[in-house]
Amino acid sequence: MVKPGVSMNGFAFFYNSISQAHMDSLASCRTGTAGTKTFADGSFFLGWGDAEGDIWCCQNQEESWVVLSGYVSEVDKGPRFSSQVEAAQFLLRALDQDSSPRALASLLERLHGSFAILYRNFREQICLCITDRVASRPLWRFIDRNGWAVSSNPLAIAKQFPSVELNLGALGAFLVYGGPVNPCKSIFTGIESVPPGSILSLGHKGELTERSWYQFRHTPDHTRSISEWTDLVAERLVKAASRIASFESCLVVFFSGGIDSRLTAAALKAAGVQPLLLTLADSWNLEVRISTSAAKALALEHKVLIRDKHWYLRVLPELIFATGGSFVWTHGHFSQAVRQLGSDFSGAAFLLGDFCEAFSKLFCRVPPQMRPLRSGEEFVNQFDHWRLPLYRPRDRKGTLALLRSEIRIEVERALSEDIREMYQRLGQVASDPWIFGDLCFRWWAVETLPTFAMFLDLRSAARERNLMFDKDVHALLEVLPSPLRNNTNLGARVIKRLCPSAGRVLNSNSLLPACWPPIAHQLSKTCKPVLGRMRRLIYGNTHHTTGAWPNKSALYTTDRMWRLYIKEALLSDQLVASKLFDQDEVRKCFKALEAGHDRVAADVEKLIQLSSVIGWLKLNADTMSC
Repeated sequence: MVKPGVSMNGFAFFYNSISQAHMDSLASCRTGTAGTKTFADGSFFLGWGDAEGDIWCCQNQEESWVVLSGYVSEVDKGPRFSSQVEAAQFLLRALDQDSSPRALASLLERLHGSFAILYRNFREQICLCITDRVASRPLWRFIDRNGWAVSSNPLAIAKQFPSVELNLGALGAFLVYGGPVNPCKSIFTGIESVPPGSILSLGHKGELTERSWYQFRHTPDHTRSISEWTDLVAERLVKAASRIASFESCLVVFFSGGIDSRLTAAALKAAGVQPLLLTLADSWNLEVRISTSAAKALALEHKVLIRDKHWYLRVLPELIFATGGSFVWTHGHFSQAVRQLGSDFSGAAFLLGDFCEAFSKLFCRVPPQMRPLRSGEEFVNQFDHWRLPLYRPRDRKGTLALLRSEIRIEVERALSEDIREMYQRLGQVASDPWIFGDLCFRWWAVETLPTFAMFLDLRSAARERNLMFDKDVHALLEVLPSPLRNNTNLGARVIKRLCPSAGRVLNSNSLLPACWPPIAHQLSKTCKPVLGRMRRLIYGNTHHTTGAWPNKSALYTTDRMWRLYIKEALLSDQLVASKLFDQDEVRKCFKALEAGHDRVAADVEKLIQLSSVIGWLKLNADTMSC
């Protein structure tokens, strides 16, 4: 039984669509089941996880029920919370009192934090699914003729509806880009997430109404000086840090020593908090030394955890579930770190610096001569030429060749359609190509970025917090001019304003003091890959690197455990029986890996993940044919 105040890491809610057998099957699939509840109308709730979760439930007798996924750090002109149980109780009272569109919009505009809300009123037959401005806590739903389901995880829904098929556009995006093009689409057809800034109403027969309560609009403010912007950003970040610290007794920052994590730590320190800084590394490398120096400059406690070579391998199936079936392995190491810290940090909340880079740089490097695109078709044709710092297809043709020829044609068509739909949805949001590109690849909904898997991984084991999801902080993106974000090293300026000594420590990406001019950092980053290649020639190509991310491809054929795992997954009946992949091409891919060609490593990782998803769901050849 789910009790008020019990926290969870995941949940699923089913209406008129689950049998007792499926209920038992679902509950047995998740370790650490937090609770189950069957309601009078036959709907069923399943929660899983442990006491360190960040999903909270509250019920008003038999009349209504609310699930708060994430956290509300403050309500403008509202009560102060000492816990998220109180926040859930406040939301339930407010929604019971008035859940009209006008009242909902007014309430949501006042909330700071990172949240999704599921509200169910049994007497009025109302079910509302609500997301924050960027859908930072995805909420997935599925509807068929018998009933519907809402969950924090698409695989939990797919488990209940074994006839679901793979979504070809999402499959293509996962294989080629490492993440979704349309963030509202899961890897399964029909299992879709509620769009950012939206309220979804579900009727008892599956009727669906969607409306938006927030829409990003970019109206740049060119009146402020760089010094004034630095002051404003610093002020907003410190306020956001204060809001988070007001109901958290222990905070831990995953600390690479780069701009993002340094900015997060500096804002917390300026808010009067003394967080623990935690660095993950594969060896005592250059990045560890830089992060240690930055921690000393901030005068904060610092801890280093060294990953062993089987760090990822031990928890891959759990990671694949936690991140919904499609993520980049490299980013899936935070949950294991939390568990390794154990009881010493029980009750702590963890912060990732990721996304604080929004003040330092635009994510999309649009060519200076780029003009606004005039049509969705033009956007489709230009899509692979937009310069992102990560995740561009290394060998698009070779990757898609892994699919059977008839499937490949359908995948490319569906992927192009998803890209075209993205343009149609966002084409009028911003006229500035730099801002439009940044919005497409990051702020439409944050799960379009493959690094969002870091948040999903961490949330599977702990409470996660982020300064950029604060309402007032995110609002700065609506008014910051693109040249300011692209050419001024604003993030480093804010760090220097908050903690001057931290601004003088080297940036791990450029190996220059963080506060140096942007042109110097750009030149240094150009030289850094050359230095990396020289290092590998001297010391050999091992999984140890100077940066935060280990070179896992160096382990795939040299380590026996990795090799056996990959061979079993790639050549398994599950992958072959799916009728999606060309057996000969998959075998060629494996042989290329055996020969030491790390160019196929990304393809291998994605095939393994798909094999794991197919196996976990126990889908046979008929249900997997698309």
